[in-house]
Amino acid sequence: MKNDIKNIFGDSMTNSLENLVDCFDKANLTPEEIADYIADSPDLTRTGMHIIALSEGNKKLADKIAKANELIKLKQIDEFKKSVANDTYEEFLAKISWTDKSLLLVNMGLSKSELSSKKKLTEEEQRYFEIIDNSINKDLEKEAISERFDSVEAWRTHNAMQSMKEKNKTNIIRFNRWL
Repeated sequence: MKNDIKNIFGDSMTNSLENLVDCFDKANLTPEEIADYIADSPDLTRTGMHIIALSEGNKKLADKIAKANELIKLKQIDEFKKSVANDTYEEFLAKISWTDKSLLLVNMGLSKSELSSKKKLTEEEQRYFEIIDNSINKDLEKEAISERFDSVEAWRTHNAMQSMKEKNKTNIIRFNRWL
């Protein structure tokens, strides 16, 4: 599992995450205190901390980190809803990446896969979905243009091809190890 973590984050980042997890353990922090420390970290990084604690066999700390992550998700949902009520959602969403906006949709139960299961949205949920989805689309358009693509679709196709190449390389390496 450690090698998988290093493949995702790289050696330096993995070492940093391991050191943070070790500090949380030694300081015997509560989930609320951990949440305060890691709230500004991307979801992937916070998930990495949880996996590291699990991989080290420290279930108690892993549970605290999982609870901290849950507290962060609930707080983000609450802050987003307040920003919509105050009409400051553009400023709120400008502070987070499109990937974290996508996770916000998932955490709110508004992901496209959930919506395709014929879930009827309330008027409020529909508004939340549209606000976040529009913001994601604007972010993707900016990213595609900044990387000199003609369209978001061309950017997505390029990224999908790159991802497939990386998966193929990984599978070849795994196959060679197996031999």
